[in-house]
Amino acid sequence: MLSDVKSNAATRAKNKYRDKTYDQINIVVKKGKKETLKAHAATKGESLNGFVNRAIDEAVTRDNKDDIVARNGKTFANETEYLTSIPGMDESIIKGMNTPVSECVPMEEVFPDV
Repeated sequence: MLSDVKSNAATRAKNKYRDKTYDQINIVVKKGKKETLKAHAATKGESLNGFVNRAIDEAVTRDNKDDIVARNGKTFANETEYLTSIPGMDESIIKGMNTPVSECVPMEEVFPDV
C-alpha cells in the first residue's frame, strides 16, 4: 500500500512537471503510418516524438527561407534572388566557390565569438 501511495505521488509530480513544461499536440495519421514513422525515426536514433519535432523544425526553417524578401524597396522571391540582383555578386559567389579552402580565411577570424 505504501508503495502505491509513493507511486501515485511520483506520477502526479511527473504529470505536473510535464504540464508546466510542455505543450501537447495530437496528430492523426492513417492506420499503419505511425509504425512506418516510428521505424524511420529508429533508423535515425530518434524517438517518434523526437522525429516529429525535428520534422516540424525543419519545415518551419525551410518555409521561413521561402518567405518573400524585401530589400531596397524591391520584392524578391528569396534571398538568392536578392543577392544575385546585386551587380557582380554572381561572379563573386562563383569565385568564392572556386577558391581552395587553403586560401580561405579561417572561420575563427571571421567569427571570433563562435
